[in-house]
Amino acid sequence: MTGEPGWYPSVDGPPGELQWWDGSSWTGEYFPVRRPQAELRPTPPRHRSRTPQLVAFAIIAVLTWGGLTWWKASTGPPPLHEQSLLPLDVPASAAPAGSTLEDAEEFARAFESERDENRSYVSSAATLADAFGSTLVWYDPQEPRLCSHHDDIDRANVTAWYCSLTPHLITLNTDSHHYPELLYSAELVDTVAHELAHKIIDERCGDTEPGVALGIAEGVTNSYAVLYLGASRDRLQPPSGYESEYTMTDATDRAAASIHSGICEAE
Repeated sequence: MTGEPGWYPSVDGPPGELQWWDGSSWTGEYFPVRRPQAELRPTPPRHRSRTPQLVAFAIIAVLTWGGLTWWKASTGPPPLHEQSLLPLDVPASAAPAGSTLEDAEEFARAFESERDENRSYVSSAATLADAFGSTLVWYDPQEPRLCSHHDDIDRANVTAWYCSLTPHLITLNTDSHHYPELLYSAELVDTVAHELAHKIIDERCGDTEPGVALGIAEGVTNSYAVLYLGASRDRLQPPSGYESEYTMTDATDRAAASIHSGICEAE
């Protein structure tokens, strides 16, 4: 190109861009001024607001917490101030398949306790007792006590008892400080299983403390309830390091197994 110096259309630029001609060659001057590539900055990205997400998360969290709270309230025990001594004359919810002691024990081992409409375990305990032809009753201090050894028990702590003179009854002790809270715990079913074990040992051996019990009848009775009536060893076992006649050991398990086999006297 020849001509006077001046601004002319750029030879390699976009339409409308001008480039300076100095009379002999094209210079690096442009109009509008070209910005170096390093100065070109990308448009900042648009950040989506997280507020809707946070609100949604908060709603889900509240609903989940509320659901868990409702679930616990509907499946757990009622608050202490709503607990009370409940009637025990409730209908049994099931019955063993047969009528023998072995049938009842098989039923007991497979039986799964659950809360009833009062969120207590009274119905489950009554069902277990019914399988062995027994009925749960509250202790009535006005009624005569047929088993004299019950006069010496610690009424503040003993929760229930079996009397061989009234073998069809399992008595729950209204004087025990464990009530009414115990009614709303699965431990109630274990307690009844323990008393039923007394009854069964009495039936098998003619005595609730046979010779094979080795002077630890309560521990043997606990073992029998665990081994043959489906009771929880963890709930019936006294705390570790706590000396108690109710403690289960290998010896009490062996004695319970002997009684179950019909061996009542120590060899």
